[in-house]
Amino acid sequence: MKLSDIVGHWDLAVYPKVAMVIFLAVFVGVLWRVFVSKRGRELGKYAWMAIEDDGVMVDAGRGQADRTGS
Repeated sequence: MKLSDIVGHWDLAVYPKVAMVIFLAVFVGVLWRVFVSKRGRELGKYAWMAIEDDGVMVDAGRGQADRTGS
């Protein structure tokens, strides 16, 4: 019996399904942590980190820039 005969008889169709279930569980867990948990609310200040420019922080509520450190 060849190795290709053995592998040919395996039911490999279940692996993509298991991988999808694991992915969805992790994805829902991340969404839960970001949008529902208290820690997610605390991380809101980091959402603007990429847009900050050398001490200029934009207040999203008023749309005004605030110079810090000058």
